[in-house]
Amino acid sequence: VTQGSNLAAAPKENLNDGNICNDDEEQYGTLCYAKCSQLAGPDYPYRQSAWTCCKQAQCSLANLFSCCKHDVGACSGFSIAGMQEGSAICPHAPG
Repeated sequence: VTQGSNLAAAPKENLNDGNICNDDEEQYGTLCYAKCSQLAGPDYPYRQSAWTCCKQAQCSLANLFSCCKHDVGACSGFSIAGMQEGSAICPHAPG
């Protein structure tokens, strides 16, 4: 009789897409976050901080609030891991 493993299965990810995070995540700095396009909507695909998703890759300070959406929190708001991480909600190092 074979007993099941207590180890969690690794999330499925495309290892050849240049993204070192899970498929539902993007890297910002040294951590992997849920993709802005999934959190803030398809019009805000660019991450400018742990808490900021923007319409453009670079938004100036003058138009930061019209160009970006903000949702501040520690392991909440836009500062969360992708759903493939399961119950581990905080952003994490790649791998």
